[in-house]
Amino acid sequence: MSLLVDRRTKDTFALGKPISTSKQHQTAVAIVGYDEPLTVLTEYPKPRITHPHELIIKNKSIGINPVDWKCHQFRFGIYHFPWINGRESSGIVEDAGEEVREFEKGSKVFIVSTMYRDNRTSTFQEYVAMDSRLVWKLPESIGFSQGAGIGVGLVTATVILLDSFRLSLAENSQHGKTLLIWGGATVVGLYLTQLAKYLGFKVIGIASLQNQAYLQELGAHTVIDRNLPVGQIIDKVSKATTHVDFGVDCASRESTEKLVQILSEVNGKSLKARYASIVSSHEPASDLVEKREVRIKRFHEDIEFGHQIVRETSKLFETGKIKAVRTKVFRGGIWSVIDALNLLKNKGAQAERYIVELDN
Repeated sequence: MSLLVDRRTKDTFALGKPISTSKQHQTAVAIVGYDEPLTVLTEYPKPRITHPHELIIKNKSIGINPVDWKCHQFRFGIYHFPWINGRESSGIVEDAGEEVREFEKGSKVFIVSTMYRDNRTSTFQEYVAMDSRLVWKLPESIGFSQGAGIGVGLVTATVILLDSFRLSLAENSQHGKTLLIWGGATVVGLYLTQLAKYLGFKVIGIASLQNQAYLQELGAHTVIDRNLPVGQIIDKVSKATTHVDFGVDCASRESTEKLVQILSEVNGKSLKARYASIVSSHEPASDLVEKREVRIKRFHEDIEFGHQIVRETSKLFETGKIKAVRTKVFRGGIWSVIDALNLLKNKGAQAERYIVELDN
């Protein structure tokens, strides 16, 4: 059996098949070096409660995100080796801190981790630690696999609306206004579409037309082919609405530039649209639009704000106002994380979430 040493603690971890039965250890998928392949660690420390509001959750399904392979390939957001990725999952509460009131052992939950420096909250492992105030109860109508794919997309979409655009989640509060989403078939776009419909927006999604029916089912008023020249997209947006109040880009730096051009030309000087980009810090020059930052980390840095997101979106799931998006499920245990990441990297996802079901 080969071994791996954590350079911070000098602890040693075994590599190979999951043979550990220790209550202090678990199996995890880790980055062990920038130039090394992902590795399954079978004797990785199980997280423990360190705060009275924390839960220990046994994962049942894990969500896969593009950032989980990008940070490895492009060498960012990794602070030590071994490093655990994974930003969302669903599972069962195994233990709770003394200040936890909303959950008990056996509660079914789903989570999103925006605490990128704390490996205890990363989800490519059998167990995860999470502040209970930032945890959702899994609705009876949603299974573990669907629940595991909700977190990142939902939180990002809600942060954009509540924090970036300073709106509320009041039903029909934005009636008469228009939201343009470039990347409408991304997971963030799918949840933005649903939330925006609930708020009363006219939603225009720019996406591949193969996802048109699904986007319209979720609430998009108009879907425009992202492969068209930008001039034709501007013409189609202008036919669909007289103005665009807000724009969100979920795709790339290039599409952020196109989004700004569209907002500027459709509105002209009659309305200064606000926009946000989740993928680009580059700010195209235009006096006709106003850029708003997307502060994902506020979800965990401001506990009351994060709890507000959990509380308000939980009601929307319970009442059927928003639904979990489609999933592509990988079965075969935690090793399937590696297969799913490789497929996501090489092929991408089409209006769906990649989910790994654990066999524990």
